[in-house]
Amino acid sequence: MASFYPCVKNHASGYTFYISLVSQANTKIMQAAPTIAAGDFKIAVDDAAPANLTTLPVVDADYTKRVKVVLSQAETNGDNLTIICSDAAGAEWCDLTINIQTVPYRFDNLDALISSRMATYTQPTGFLAATFPTDPADQSLIIAATDAIIADTNDIQARLPAALVSGKIDASVGAYASGQDPATLILVTPANKLATDASGYVTEVSVDGIKKNTALNNFMFLMVDSTDHVTGKTGLTVTAERSIDGAAFAACANAVTEVSAGIYKINLAATDLNGDVITLKFTGTAADARMVTIKTNV
Repeated sequence: MASFYPCVKNHASGYTFYISLVSQANTKIMQAAPTIAAGDFKIAVDDAAPANLTTLPVVDADYTKRVKVVLSQAETNGDNLTIICSDAAGAEWCDLTINIQTVPYRFDNLDALISSRMATYTQPTGFLAATFPTDPADQSLIIAATDAIIADTNDIQARLPAALVSGKIDASVGAYASGQDPATLILVTPANKLATDASGYVTEVSVDGIKKNTALNNFMFLMVDSTDHVTGKTGLTVTAERSIDGAAFAACANAVTEVSAGIYKINLAATDLNGDVITLKFTGTAADARMVTIKTNV
């Protein structure tokens, strides 16, 4: 049986996975034979508005605490798939949000993918062309080619030109030949190279994530009903505030807008993120306050 893992973007067979739903009556256990009605399961593809799943999930006949979810090809045609599960009747199982990030290939495809690459393999020219195998499947030739590389690089220190670094490979990484000062060479220019100090040490590395003093659009969060603390609260006028590096809370620059099923979003301005540690506070009438703390990157 072919696997469905991981989820492939816009795959003809879609994507199938299983979940369990927590009982509202006892949140320590999964709900047996949960009642699932139209509108209970929605999907948002790449931040689009949520829509009902094409195929309504069903309870597994062999194990009634397991629910089978099937996504169509169209429902996998995105980089981020958010499945929002909310009991329309509101009295049996707890809300659940699942986010799936799609990939280009499944594990089952790797053998065929590697084989196709090997089929287009061509023998190199120049260095070691005579000893490198023409048939990539011939392991004995590959071993022989590897042995040839080892033989050609043995005792490389004695064979290198004496002009490199005073006739030897210096053990110090900091040693360099005249005119090769890393503080003035390509390490500091152009702008997309690593920044270094006068000694040639790297001083700054770019890290992905939420950046300090940089706007971030479509920051999403869930607001829940203050009565049961689980049901997504809709129709709220949400007040958004932020505390920067432990300072007093102040209003965010932009207003909050509703997405669906208790999910809201806000465009965070650069001024809202101008600190190392940001705490966001979202409040609304008859809803639990939502607190989110962020560590920014430079």
